[in-house]
Amino acid sequence: MQNKMHPKNINQRRDFRRLPRALSCTQFILCFTFVVGLTVLTALPDQQATAFQLRANSIEVRLRTDKIYCEENIVRIGDIADISARTSGQRRQLEMLDLDEFSSSRGRIKINARQVRYRLMMAGLEKSSFTVVGPPAVDANLRQPFDAQKFVEEAMLTQLSEHFRLPKSALEVSVNSPILGAAILRAELDPQSLVAKANFPIELPLGIKTTEIHLSDAQGRSLKTRAPIKISVFRDLVMAKENISRGDVLSADKIEIVRRPVINQRVRFASYQQSIGKQAQTNIQQFSIVKTQSLRNAKQQPAIAKSNKPEFVVKRGDRVNVISQIGNLKVTLRDARALGQGEVGDYVDFTNTKTKQTVRARVVDAVTAVIEL
Repeated sequence: MQNKMHPKNINQRRDFRRLPRALSCTQFILCFTFVVGLTVLTALPDQQATAFQLRANSIEVRLRTDKIYCEENIVRIGDIADISARTSGQRRQLEMLDLDEFSSSRGRIKINARQVRYRLMMAGLEKSSFTVVGPPAVDANLRQPFDAQKFVEEAMLTQLSEHFRLPKSALEVSVNSPILGAAILRAELDPQSLVAKANFPIELPLGIKTTEIHLSDAQGRSLKTRAPIKISVFRDLVMAKENISRGDVLSADKIEIVRRPVINQRVRFASYQQSIGKQAQTNIQQFSIVKTQSLRNAKQQPAIAKSNKPEFVVKRGDRVNVISQIGNLKVTLRDARALGQGEVGDYVDFTNTKTKQTVRARVVDAVTAVIEL
């Protein structure tokens, strides 16, 4: 029979007595671990918020100082500022935030730093989580669509005016090349620094001519292309207001100044000053342009009855309308008093009855004289 008082049995009984106490310690450890884990899980949102704030604190919006052009009608933060953020996704989201919108009557918008800060806070960022640096305000301009043909026309107009010493108002240039814009895009030329030049002949090329155009930009890119260019020269010419018969003297009632394109520069057209008081050498039809070979000096008209005493059409004291004309500007001094006498084509002094100023004019007829400038 086994002895119950054997030391081995006594130790086993002692172990059974300690068992409930050991289980109690295990439960304590499990409970402690559960509480600590719950605390950590509860603190995770705060840690995430802290991490987001750290990311937000790294946002810097730097307003640009150069000239700003916008491709769309809406002005966004990315159009006027450079953004530094922790992630590229966050930067792209901030760049797409809209600030203002262009309208048909407003192609330039001023945006200040305060407006940018307000928009960022509207997007959900705290005021202390970002910084806006740079100038206090920037100007955003709506970029107009690049018209390649119009650009080349303006460049050719300037070059022709300088090369042939003609005023721009007397020239008209028209380029007909629908593929010109596509060619510039394919060559990746910068429209902002684009320069266009052409090799024109010594003689002014009137009419439609296919011309070689050289295009280049500030980056060194270039393009050579050919396009039909129509060049017209306009002049102030004299047109007959009515049918003028051979031998008639041209007066202000019979002719007027009109602006017409000149196709053939070899034809010599008469100016208004050259026509007034001259005699028609040929019949001139209504609405036709007066040429110099169609006129002659009125003094060359053969007299039917020659008198020894000269016939003065203007005598001292007569009231005459004195006309002065420069281009399309025509000024008439009415009822000027003649200080002398003269025939058609003679120069006589006239005085303004109001200002008492004296002018010298050429006699056209008994009631008209013209100042030749």
